[in-house]
Amino acid sequence: MNHCWMESVQPSTCQRVGAVRRQFLAWLDPLGLSEQLVEEAAVALSEACANAVQHGSPHGQLDSFHVRCDARGRNLVLEVTDCGPGFLFLGVSRPDPLALEEHGRGIWLMALLTDAIEFHHERGGMQVHMEKVMSDDFELRRALPPETIFTLSQENSRPRTRTAEGQSHRR
Repeated sequence: MNHCWMESVQPSTCQRVGAVRRQFLAWLDPLGLSEQLVEEAAVALSEACANAVQHGSPHGQLDSFHVRCDARGRNLVLEVTDCGPGFLFLGVSRPDPLALEEHGRGIWLMALLTDAIEFHHERGGMQVHMEKVMSDDFELRRALPPETIFTLSQENSRPRTRTAEGQSHRR
């Protein structure tokens, strides 16, 4: 069975949220998922990364956030871990649609756009774990080599693909 994931560690800046989103979209591209599923997952991941930068980085740019996305069976698993103290998650409430605030909708959007969401204290920070069902009949395309890994360094925002055998190339 093919298995693929992407992983990225980024400094806690708003600019790196966009770089992670581009990497994520490049990683999803060969999986042949619907445009709606891809966009919903990308928005949820971007919200989680933005929250990591804004709320989970007590030392600002000196902190970092870690992203890991995984295609497991028919589930797309999205995880973002930050350096913050975390919070007690008491559930998701719908924001007031009449309030025109710029903040306060991130967790609600993540929960709305994914099929499962959990928050955990992990590795000295807070982790959001989200899952999205790709489809009942989803199978990783045979075009992907087994154990395909996508990584992104902070110095270069172009994704690098590496197979488990160690072969590496730019996308």
